Amino acid sequence: MPLVSVVMPAFNAEATIAQSIESVLSQTVQDFELIVVDDMSSDGTVDVVGRHAERDPRIRLLSTGSNSGGPAVPRNLALAEASSRYVAFLDADDLWSPRKTELQLSAMDKAGAAISCTGFDVVDTGGDKIGAFMPPASADYASLLKGNSIGCLTAIYDAEKLGRPPFPICGHEDYALWLELTRDGTRILGLQQKLATYRVGARSVSSDKMKVLRFFWHIYRHREGFGALRSAYLCGRYAVLNRAKYARYDASSS
Repeated sequence: MPLVSVVMPAFNAEATIAQSIESVLSQTVQDFELIVVDDMSSDGTVDVVGRHAERDPRIRLLSTGSNSGGPAVPRNLALAEASSRYVAFLDADDLWSPRKTELQLSAMDKAGAAISCTGFDVVDTGGDKIGAFMPPASADYASLLKGNSIGCLTAIYDAEKLGRPPFPICGHEDYALWLELTRDGTRILGLQQKLATYRVGARSVSSDKMKVLRFFWHIYRHREGFGALRSAYLCGRYAVLNRAKYARYDASSS
C-alpha cells in the first residue's frame, strides 16, 4: 500500500499533462500511486499518460467512460480506487515543487493535522508568472465561509482520520468538500511556502463571476442549509473579499 494517492482528473490535457506527471514523479517522497482519470479526451491525453504508465507502474490510467463535464466525477472515480493513507490532488495542467509532499506530510505529522494546503504561484498559459497565493496558517469552517483558502492542487488529507468522502457534484465542488470536512471542527494547516504552480487561462468557469456566484449560492443555500438572507450575504461577502484573491506578480521585484 503506497503512502500517498495522487488524484489527477484529465480532459484534453495533451499539451500539459506530461509536465504535471513529471512533477509528481520528481517528488522526494517516492512512495505514491498516481491515479489519472481521463474524462473522454478527444486529443492525445490518453496516449501521453499511457506512455508514462508503461514506464512506471505507480501510474494508473482510468476512464470515466463518458464525458462528465467537470473534475468531480473523475476525482471521485480515483478516490474509489485509492488505497493510500494520504490523498493529494493535482490537475493535469498544474505542477508541484519537488519537496511539496515531503514538507506537507512532515508538517502534518508534527501538528497532528488531518488536512493541509500550501501557497502556490499563478502562471498564464505560456508559463509566465502573473500572481501568487498564500493561505492562512490555520483555517476552519468559519473562515472558509469568507473565502476558499485551499488551492485544490495543494491539498493533502489523512484518509485514516477523514475517510475518502466524494466531491459533491456541483459547481466549485472542491470548496463544497472543504466545508464538509471542516463542519465538525477540523482545522486546516496552511504551510507558508509556495510549493505548487497553478495555471490559469483554460478555466473559463473561474472567470465567469456570475456563474461562480450561482455556484456559491447553491453551496450556501442547499448544501450548508443557510437561509436565503444569510446565503445572499455570504455570496456578497465572498465576492468583495475575494475580488483580488491572487497577489499580482511584480517582475521588477524578482
